[in-house]
Amino acid sequence: MGLKTEPGDQSNERAPIRVLHVDDEPGFVEMAAEFLEREDDRFEVTTETSVAAALEQLDSDPFDCVVSDYDMPEQNGIEFLEAVHERDPELPFVLFTGKGSEEVASEAISAGVTDYLQKEGGTEQYAILANRLTNVVERVRSRRALAERKRRLETLIDNLPGIVYRCRNEPNWPMEIVEGECRKLTGYSATAIESDEVVWGEDVIHPDDQEAMWDAVQEALEAGEPFEVTYRIETADGETRWVWERGSGVYTSGDADGEKEPEALEGFITDVTAQREREAELERTNALRSTLFDALPVGVLAEDDSREVMAANRQLVELFDADSTPEELVGRDCVELAASLSEGFAEPERFRERIDKLVDERLPADDELALADGRTFKRIHRPIEFDDGSGHLWVYQDVTDRVAYETELQQFETILETSGDPVYALDAEGRFTYVNDSLVEMVGRSEAELLGEHPSIVLLDGDAERMKSVIESLLSTGERRRTTEIDVVTPDGETIPCELHLSILPSEESFRGTVGVVRDLSDRIDRDRKLDRLRDRTQALMYTESKVETAEVATTAADDIIGAPLSAVHLRNEAGDVIEPVATVDSITDYFEEAPRYPRDAPDGTAPSLIWEVFESGEPLRIDDTDAYERLTEERPAKSVILHPIGRHGVFIVSSGEPNDFDDTEETLVELLATSLRTAFDRVERETELRRQRNELRARNERLDQFASVVSHDLRNPLNVASGHLELAREEVDSSHLDAVANAHERMISLVDDLLTIAREGDEATEPQPVDLAELAGGCWEGVETTGATLETPNEHRIRADPGRTKQLLENLFRNAVEHGSTGSRTGSNDAVEHGRTDEESHDEDDADHLTVRVCPLDDGFYVEDDGVGIPPEERERVFDVGYSTSQNGTGFGLAIVEQVADAHGWDVSVAEGSDGGARFEIENVDTA
Repeated sequence: MGLKTEPGDQSNERAPIRVLHVDDEPGFVEMAAEFLEREDDRFEVTTETSVAAALEQLDSDPFDCVVSDYDMPEQNGIEFLEAVHERDPELPFVLFTGKGSEEVASEAISAGVTDYLQKEGGTEQYAILANRLTNVVERVRSRRALAERKRRLETLIDNLPGIVYRCRNEPNWPMEIVEGECRKLTGYSATAIESDEVVWGEDVIHPDDQEAMWDAVQEALEAGEPFEVTYRIETADGETRWVWERGSGVYTSGDADGEKEPEALEGFITDVTAQREREAELERTNALRSTLFDALPVGVLAEDDSREVMAANRQLVELFDADSTPEELVGRDCVELAASLSEGFAEPERFRERIDKLVDERLPADDELALADGRTFKRIHRPIEFDDGSGHLWVYQDVTDRVAYETELQQFETILETSGDPVYALDAEGRFTYVNDSLVEMVGRSEAELLGEHPSIVLLDGDAERMKSVIESLLSTGERRRTTEIDVVTPDGETIPCELHLSILPSEESFRGTVGVVRDLSDRIDRDRKLDRLRDRTQALMYTESKVETAEVATTAADDIIGAPLSAVHLRNEAGDVIEPVATVDSITDYFEEAPRYPRDAPDGTAPSLIWEVFESGEPLRIDDTDAYERLTEERPAKSVILHPIGRHGVFIVSSGEPNDFDDTEETLVELLATSLRTAFDRVERETELRRQRNELRARNERLDQFASVVSHDLRNPLNVASGHLELAREEVDSSHLDAVANAHERMISLVDDLLTIAREGDEATEPQPVDLAELAGGCWEGVETTGATLETPNEHRIRADPGRTKQLLENLFRNAVEHGSTGSRTGSNDAVEHGRTDEESHDEDDADHLTVRVCPLDDGFYVEDDGVGIPPEERERVFDVGYSTSQNGTGFGLAIVEQVADAHGWDVSVAEGSDGGARFEIENVDTA
């Protein structure tokens, strides 16, 4: 018979600890029990003084631990231990004895005692005993709880419809543990998958789902959340199945920064193929039903017995012009919905009451409802029954056309007679059956002259055939209405351009004829013509050369096109205190002795105050009758006025001596003209300033050219004389000082050449043209002493540049690179800036042979760099200064010329460190070709 040890199964840390203490000394065992219970209130100690009684106690009651003396009359502690373990091998047994010897301890350990404790004097031993007992019991309880959890987990796994797993977080998902119905799910054994004989991420997951599945899992792991994914697998026999997986990451303890990486994944995978197939079939069925539902030519709404919308289709939403979609209507309260929709009906209250009555009494009904906008809806109501309840079905159909057809004949004559537009009706043969008074007045013929006649008697040639073609097109396409243009001709030969709105007479049988509404287009055509003329005038504003000329074009246009004989352009004077006329219509002198000026400080109620208000606010003002305008207290010759600001320039005043002389069309024309006028004034100002700048530049260049000529003549002649005497001296004397004189002459010649270049070329490039940068650079390289250096150019990079000026720029940059970029010797020319060294330094000529100069494109330009010694950062800001050079023999003009050429093109030039440490000159803001 086994022992009852249920208390050991409790996982609560405060669960009681049942202890059976056996000792043949009654006083000691009672005292020990009392001290144990004092140490920890969880202890419940049962005492016995004999082994026999203790074994009976174990058979009847559950205990968590046994404490026993060794030396007892019936059986010693070791024999008692063996008897206990025959009943329950896992029950903790602590030997608490006064006989302390190595022999007893060794025997106890061999017998499987849980712990061994020797009795001591004093009460401290009970605290030690309590601690030992607590630790022993908790270890056993933990072990039992773990075993129970394992048992339950194994039972759960055995009954799960799928597999549980542990795998590494790698794209192939290598599985470390697979348990459950692996072969049933995949066709592979768990061993094959765990051994990587079958790789889950390659052999099992469907190829089309592998990447998406990886991304979904990684996204969840990065967020520190569990993941759920549904994907396809391919079984061992080639079948495709859908599976659902849920899992989470098993994380490391984290690195020094606290970042945790998933070292593995654990989760569950189950087959959801049948569910997916059911869902797919349901989706197909629902899609078909939804398509049919939405395709119905009538609006449909279904509600349940709680008066909530179950379904609605698109046609219903369109019929009622609802703000919601059909999906958004589902779940809405039908009483509330009916209340909101009722406002669109002619009798909202009756609409709501009728719905309530039909619902309450579950009555079928067919009726027609008039809407506030004139349409007519047919409504059908049917009570419906469901398996789990009842509801109501509502069908709405727009029958406006049918109702209109039924009432059209009665209303037709009344509408036509009261219409202000010319209206007619033709029969199926195309002859007038009706004309109203407006048409009679337009065509200049009586009703008797028109009825029974063909429209060709009032139309230009070809328009009757056009009308016939329109009617045939309407009949063939099923359209009801069409608009076209015709020309009506009166008996006296006047032609009236018209717009014809033509409709087929409604008929459920054969064609009955047409009706038409004719509208005179004369005003619209006149407006279009004015716009065309205004467009021509505004184009002229593109070519004016002064503000006066510009203003005259505008005033002439105002008079000729708008019909405003009192128009003028007024501009603010330089002092800013008067808006004064610069151009007026000639006829303005019929009303004023001289064109008026408008001072800023004019009192309120005067024309100047209004004009300054328009100018400063930037808002135009139209006055239809100045005599009736309350803000104008003085009488003016102009009765109709449009005041339009012209930006910062002034005000465009368009006016007439007659009141109400301008309509919206004229106001629009003035706005267009004023806008063009402002643009033209801005252009004239810019061009005037440009001409002034060009004149100044031309005068400066002339002075520079004169200076250059003087310099060229006055400096070169003495230099030529000196050079001649130098050659004579060489014939007579052999001295190293003569070489220094020759170098000085060459330096002076270089200075003169550079000065002439700067002076004569100026700050502007000639006409830029497409230039192949590589080709130009190659030509420049051939013209420079390169001392064995190498040039690298782009394959193809075309820019817009002045070829001659750009050649100067490149040659100076090449010369600068070759002469000072390397650590080798220099050439005789001294136009370049030293790259961080002086000519007195010792150089190795072999280094020049290894210098590379590159010309490479930039996004908006190009750069020239070398791999030489470079230019120190502290010198880069000064290298373009005229006369700056770190070389004793340099002129200091080489890079100044580079900057001048760049400025002349509008380019930006800067110096930086090259890719290999040399000098790099970047030229940016360059247009590509």
